[in-house]
Amino acid sequence: MGDRTGAGVRFGGGGRGRSWLQPRVRRLYSPSGEIVIGSEPRLGTLAWSAIGVALLLIGALAGFLLLTGSSAPKPTLQILTPSDGATVSGGEVLVVVQVKNTPLGSTGTPRSDRSYGLIYYRDVVPPTAAGKPAVTAPGSWVKSTSTSNVWKLSGSGRHTLSVQLVNSDGTPLRSPVVGTVTINVPSTPASVPLPSSEPVLPPGAGFK
Repeated sequence: MGDRTGAGVRFGGGGRGRSWLQPRVRRLYSPSGEIVIGSEPRLGTLAWSAIGVALLLIGALAGFLLLTGSSAPKPTLQILTPSDGATVSGGEVLVVVQVKNTPLGSTGTPRSDRSYGLIYYRDVVPPTAAGKPAVTAPGSWVKSTSTSNVWKLSGSGRHTLSVQLVNSDGTPLRSPVVGTVTINVPSTPASVPLPSSEPVLPPGAGFK
């Protein structure tokens, strides 16, 4: 048995019409014709397989990050003062908060992803309905971009103070961020009239 080209065994099948993705056929030629004895995958097929595996790994990693929420830190809010359960006297109370992982923008500006504000509440439950302004009865809330606010205290007993981080249009965040503390205001003792400093003379007494 001899090679048709006189060069022994060689790789054939590289004629026209064959896709470069198809496997390369190894043929052994003889005077009576060609006999297929095996095939060899081309580099293109292996390359596409590697690309497919890489895309699957990238998709799995993206799904993991989405489920764990590790793409960005979530905004937080903490009321620094007054502390929960504190006793406050003097007719007013200073509320100081700390906001992390988000900037506070100017009030009254169009809503944007980087513009936020605060709403301070007194003796009400902060509304957290999505897409609706988080306001309550007049006099029970104040919108601000400052991290502090002063409330006038009216009446003794327990009072609830809350603060909510909101969008610049006054609506709650998709995941509401609210802080709340309760304070106690002592009752003011009733005033007792002081005795007069002038002497009290019996009837008929006096200077003549």
